Amino acid sequence: MQVLASCSGVYSWSYPGNKFGFYVNREGLKSHGDDWFVFQRRIDGSVKFDRSWNEYEDGFGDLCDEHWLGLRKLYSMLQTGRHELLVEMETFFGEVIYAKYDDFKLRYDNENYKLTSLGSYTGNAKDSLTHRQSKVFATFDKNDVNNCARIFGGGWWFDNCYDAYVLTSTYILVIAVDNLNCISCYRHLNGRYRQRASGFGFEMLLARLDALESRLNERLELLSTSTTKLEDQLKETSDKLEKVTKSVSTLDERLKVFENTNTNAFTSLRSHITQLSNGLSTSVGSLKDSGREFSKHLEQRMQVLASCSGVYSWSYPGKKFGFYVHREGLKSHGYGGDWFVFQRRIDGSVEFNRSWTEYKDGFGDLCGEHWLGLKKLRNMLTTRRHELLVEMETFLGETLYAKYDDFQLGNESDGYKLKSLGNYSGNAKDSLTPHIGKVFVTFDKNDVHNCARLYGGGWWFDNCYHAHLNGRYQQKDDHYRMGVSWTEFNKNYSMKSTKMMVRLYS
Repeated sequence: MQVLASCSGVYSWSYPGNKFGFYVNREGLKSHGDDWFVFQRRIDGSVKFDRSWNEYEDGFGDLCDEHWLGLRKLYSMLQTGRHELLVEMETFFGEVIYAKYDDFKLRYDNENYKLTSLGSYTGNAKDSLTHRQSKVFATFDKNDVNNCARIFGGGWWFDNCYDAYVLTSTYILVIAVDNLNCISCYRHLNGRYRQRASGFGFEMLLARLDALESRLNERLELLSTSTTKLEDQLKETSDKLEKVTKSVSTLDERLKVFENTNTNAFTSLRSHITQLSNGLSTSVGSLKDSGREFSKHLEQRMQVLASCSGVYSWSYPGKKFGFYVHREGLKSHGYGGDWFVFQRRIDGSVEFNRSWTEYKDGFGDLCGEHWLGLKKLRNMLTTRRHELLVEMETFLGETLYAKYDDFQLGNESDGYKLKSLGNYSGNAKDSLTPHIGKVFVTFDKNDVHNCARLYGGGWWFDNCYHAHLNGRYQQKDDHYRMGVSWTEFNKNYSMKSTKMMVRLYS
């Protein structure tokens, strides 16, 4: 459970002394240390940030995507102790910059949120926030003395008007301490949030995921109980209405008998009762529609939770379960979501110079560096046509992609041969096509040209390679032909991080 809890995800944050307070997105990976809580995120402009004071106070957006947590919740977190502030930004040129402050404080005074302290600054972004100290938060409908919010949009601690402001792609986080209950485990798609992890231990992973599954089952049981109560209430109301309808019908029959002698006196009364009966029928229909709308809303919320990246079970066709795999649900790289990761390199914390058996069965940690396993990968690919996406990052901060639209492997008796890649697209240049037709090689199997012994790791070697993403991990890119290589783009210099993913072709 400690390894699962170290993954980024949506968690509940509890007020001191209470069981529950509100949900917040936590960054658990360690590129800047762990336990950071996100209170602002901008990615692609999908969420409008030009909002009113009430919306900035309460929060808006999707915790799995672009959002503002809310001034009230942020202030509540900062009251529990001293907090640090980390601002992470990415330019349109792919540069990643940071600004960290060691004493972030807000003061709530006369229904305003004043930035009272930031502490000392560190980072590579230069300090554009310190001048905001002592300024109150402003929106277009409150505290906008110099019309900054009206002119530039959005809410901020303006000062005629700004040195720092919410950017096109930013993460603003505060470091937190405790009061957490995990809801879902996921990793941000750009791969820049690092976590050191080791050990595979399939039984241990099952135990961790059983605990996570237990939490999900509790919520599903709560959903089922709520639905059952709603159905019971609908049935009870329907029974009462049925009794009323029968009573009205009986009364109607008696009125017909009485009508023979009092036709004129009761004509208007009979009309009124008919209208009442029709109104009751309309009320029953409206109540049923409300029940269906409530069920639809609950289903949509479950779908939103499931759209986050995280560890999922992949089932063999016709069976209830097969194995666990990490799914990338976010869409920041432009190729859509639902990618399943079968290889990931981050920081060299997991050794990739392994035997044939280990490459066949898999190793590492699904929330960190790992190789899923040739046997599992082949089982996924045989269900239907699949695409392959290779995502890489250089030590200069460049993010590269190579996508192939028809990825196929042979079976074990065929040496898990790379049979097909299909058409290439991306910005990394094609270094993988020359490996088509080659069997998978490790130091203890199929190593005819001694490639695995010389360069380490298992791969579809071709005397020896044009690409080798399972090579020896280097801490910088100056190890020529001895690292994590993609030669068409970076010659033979080592990559900082890599990720290989597949999904169904569409």
